[in-house]
Amino acid sequence: MHRIVFLDRDTVAPEVTIRRPAFPHEWGEHARTRPDEVAARAADATILITNKVDLRADTLAR
Repeated sequence: MHRIVFLDRDTVAPEVTIRRPAFPHEWGEHARTRPDEVAARAADATILITNKVDLRADTLAR
């Protein structure tokens, strides 16, 4: 089962509907994510969703 993590939900207007996928998954979302939090929040995710958070190769390689 996929674990989907939305790193910065509050950076998208509240009237914007984020539709969740139709396939089985676990969903987690955070209002905002600081650069020092990305690695920990992404650790168990199979899918990351971001609007403003920088996803750097060195962070994702951890």
